[in-house]
Amino acid sequence: MLLPALSKAKEKSRGTLCTSNMRQVTLALKVYADDNDGVFMQFGRSGTSPNNLLPHATATWWPDIMRNMKYIQDFKAFECPSVTFFTNRLAIAMNQPDIGVWLDTSAKVRENMVAKPSATVILVDGQEITNSFEPDPDKWIPAQSTLGRPWVCITMRTPTAGDYNTLPQRPVNRHNLKCNIGFADGHAEIGKASQVGLQYPKGDLRAQWDRE
Repeated sequence: MLLPALSKAKEKSRGTLCTSNMRQVTLALKVYADDNDGVFMQFGRSGTSPNNLLPHATATWWPDIMRNMKYIQDFKAFECPSVTFFTNRLAIAMNQPDIGVWLDTSAKVRENMVAKPSATVILVDGQEITNSFEPDPDKWIPAQSTLGRPWVCITMRTPTAGDYNTLPQRPVNRHNLKCNIGFADGHAEIGKASQVGLQYPKGDLRAQWDRE
């Protein structure tokens, strides 16, 4: 009887640390937007830097943008301590493309384009899932996979992305059936994967991934 209780207590401790990380990164993204005329950080920026820790031939991923610009200095802030199947535990995922856009040729997303900042998701506990066509997000099963990348997950693809089902990187209930979520107004909370509303279409008031 003690072992399940001990396991749950350990996961609660890991979840608390992950919630702290989520709050730190969410607030840093808000500060970045405020410092840059209300423009949200890109999911990926054209061009590379010798300081980058995440490889890409022609672009810089958003965690490296944050670190290079000193909005986040310790890469451990992007990690989830509950990830055990992979050594690089980066597992905070950005809403892409509804908040974070890819490369400089994409239209910028500004804070004034977000209808309800306190109810619009920008970050989640993310991971690839094995059952992408399951309609209930709280039943999504995290995969022991990184899609071939040297990190767990830095992307939450939304239904507006063409590869939503072929590259199913979604919010997952990793902490005692709960998921950390960051919002456009800079606050973060622990909820459920279903709260993000990826099961609802764009325009539905329950779709908190939809900035409109």
